[in-house]
Amino acid sequence: MIINVDDDIKIDFTPKSVEDEIRQNIQMILAVNKNEQPLDRDFGINAEFIDSPTNIAKAKITAETIERVEKYEPRVKVIAVNFDDFDISVGKISPRLEVEVNV
Repeated sequence: MIINVDDDIKIDFTPKSVEDEIRQNIQMILAVNKNEQPLDRDFGINAEFIDSPTNIAKAKITAETIERVEKYEPRVKVIAVNFDDFDISVGKISPRLEVEVNV
């Protein structure tokens, strides 16, 4: 399954499938900055990569994404983290994850 991280996350309280639920959970993990959640300060992505050179930011995002997704969504294994070159050209780095679902 390939998951694109979107800025526009719509919460669906009754996902139609396990894959939809997992996709929504992963998008939420990647949309939250670390230390924003009061009861779990470790939840989310550490945003220290902001304003880093593109190659360094991509490496940090990749490592952080794999670690956080596999910690908070144990039903998946991250196979690959890729980035769209279009987003990079406008100063936005959006990861596209390829995951294996272990349900």
